[in-house]
Amino acid sequence: MKKLLLLLLVLLVGCTHASEEQQVIEEFLSLKSDLYQHQEEVMKTMSTTNDLEKSEKNEDVFSEIKSKVDEDAFERLLANRMIIDEPLLSGKYDKSEIKDIKIKSIDSEEDNAVYYVTYREDLFKDDQKKKSQNQKFGFTLTKRNGQWKIFDIRPIEEEEN
Repeated sequence: MKKLLLLLLVLLVGCTHASEEQQVIEEFLSLKSDLYQHQEEVMKTMSTTNDLEKSEKNEDVFSEIKSKVDEDAFERLLANRMIIDEPLLSGKYDKSEIKDIKIKSIDSEEDNAVYYVTYREDLFKDDQKKKSQNQKFGFTLTKRNGQWKIFDIRPIEEEEN
């Protein structure tokens, strides 16, 4: 009986354990949501015109997010508003909560993977929920030096099969 329970526990844990790639996506979304708590720093960084100064400020505000993103892709994702989106820039909200994350593998190879990701993002101002939006994105990840990194994020209209 103990062996059967142990086997069931191992199977349950094994089946619910997220892959390394999925963990990177979930951690990225959590860190992206946390940017709302550093909105003033984010806005100062984005308004800086000097590239060197902007780069130094990016290190502070975005250091944790950068650990999840391929270094060659970070500036592109930042410019394309995949890291800092319109609700954050608007200043209308001071908190974001990301819930109901669903991650579906579309394609996976040894060093590259593509995922379809959906989630609900609740936006708050002064602890009151002001907006809820469903998000759908395609995430492309690449393995660099043994670690999975986000290489691209694209909004998608419909689930790809």
